[in-house]
Amino acid sequence: MNINDPIAQVVQDLRNRGYIHTFIMQNHGIYCPELSQEVPAEQLTLVEAHHVDGPVADAANTHEVFAVTTSDQVKGIMLDTYSEYDAAEFAELFGRINKAQTAQA
Repeated sequence: MNINDPIAQVVQDLRNRGYIHTFIMQNHGIYCPELSQEVPAEQLTLVEAHHVDGPVADAANTHEVFAVTTSDQVKGIMLDTYSEYDAAEFAELFGRINKAQTAQA
């Protein structure tokens, strides 16, 4: 990972703060490879959201990095990358994630 990449910097900061798991969208659900299990969206809470602009100022070069926790306090990271493949499914799944009152948007 290129440490000069703004996304890499956000991800590294989150990992340094304990968000070490990865949550991805797969097979119409949210999956954590480190836990080897699917996690229902309703069992996740969005803690932080970081908007990251790419080197070129246009919508195709912006991304979101999300810090989430499970109901049993497993901390992890989600990226909005899947939304590039299926925006409607991403919006539906992401819409079911709980939002913490302190989450940054």
